[in-house]
Amino acid sequence: MKKIKQSMILNMEIKKIAEKLDLNELKEAYVESYKNLRAYYISTYQNFYEAIKEIQYPEYDNLKREDINWYPQIDYKKCINCKECINFCPKGVYTLKNDTVIVEYPYSCVINCTGCVSHACNFGAISFPKKIKKTIDI
Repeated sequence: MKKIKQSMILNMEIKKIAEKLDLNELKEAYVESYKNLRAYYISTYQNFYEAIKEIQYPEYDNLKREDINWYPQIDYKKCINCKECINFCPKGVYTLKNDTVIVEYPYSCVINCTGCVSHACNFGAISFPKKIKKTIDI
């Protein structure tokens, strides 16, 4: 996972340089490589979902991830099914089922992350519980 993260950071830096220098071929190569890397990253999280639920978090009293109530909820009265949450989430928390966005992998969500609310959903359809406090500083 560390190598995947390092590669993603490197790709972001390449994109910045390509945009700054107006190098369209490099930018297109970045977009394609990032798309492939992102797909691999998401499939890894989804394939190992049962193991992810068992990971213990020392900063949360050694609770397993499945015992930490932190994941998105979708208000289907507000959701227009634009799929931006699917496109945004690097952990693959959201998927499509019967052409409707669902939270299929809730425990893959990063604890206290609300990125999909601020960067993906423009309709207020995604919500989270109150932020969870750590019990120890790591």
